[in-house]
Amino acid sequence: MSSINLRINELAEEFFCGNNTKFAEFISTNEANIRNYRFKTEPKIEFLINLSKKLEISYEWLLTGEGEKFKTNNTILDKNAEKISKNVELGSNSWYKGNTNFSENQEIIAKKTNDIKNSVPLFDAEAAAGVGSFSDMLSNHNIIEHYDVPLFKDCDFMIHVRGSSMQPKYYAGDVIACKILHEIQFLMWGRIYVIATKEHGFLVKRVQESSKEETILAVSDNPNYPPFGIPKSEILGFALVKGVIRLE
Repeated sequence: MSSINLRINELAEEFFCGNNTKFAEFISTNEANIRNYRFKTEPKIEFLINLSKKLEISYEWLLTGEGEKFKTNNTILDKNAEKISKNVELGSNSWYKGNTNFSENQEIIAKKTNDIKNSVPLFDAEAAAGVGSFSDMLSNHNIIEHYDVPLFKDCDFMIHVRGSSMQPKYYAGDVIACKILHEIQFLMWGRIYVIATKEHGFLVKRVQESSKEETILAVSDNPNYPPFGIPKSEILGFALVKGVIRLE
């Protein structure tokens, strides 16, 4: 078994609980390929590219085992830049830029825009907490501004992080960009989601499989916050966190 096989096996266990059929369906291949790639056969380059894209896994990590496992859009913005905050009045030419931690050192820019159709809305986390589902939130008027963010074009909304439960991954005040999940069967264990709940509004947590059949496990990165179960009947939807804009 090669080191690449070991990493593919790791992903199979982490995201699909070792189920080759679920893994194969998600990647659009057959179960035999997954079984072989996990334990004995060197994967084809097309498979690795597809795997990297669909699970947002670093291609470098897949090939070498080095670097960050997940692709991220983390960026530290210029300290002199105006802050993207509901407490700051932004002019029509407000913009933010910084460098992602990608090897190609891409620049990330968030620019205020009036083009609602081709932008990502930033919501007021406090006001949106009692809205309910994501569809309710998107049709609601709790929008601070709309932003043109090229690296987040496929995201449905941005929202501020509240509290310290996801430190050191995310800090209060960070802006996370999220994509609403429409096919719940593709929920990936171990990834961070915004969970829309009936009673507690929107929660930012890692999602893990629970030992209780009708429950999912919500896990904080901060060890001071213990994991807890959320009944599936209380969940209104999931949105995958695709990236973060961090302010200093």
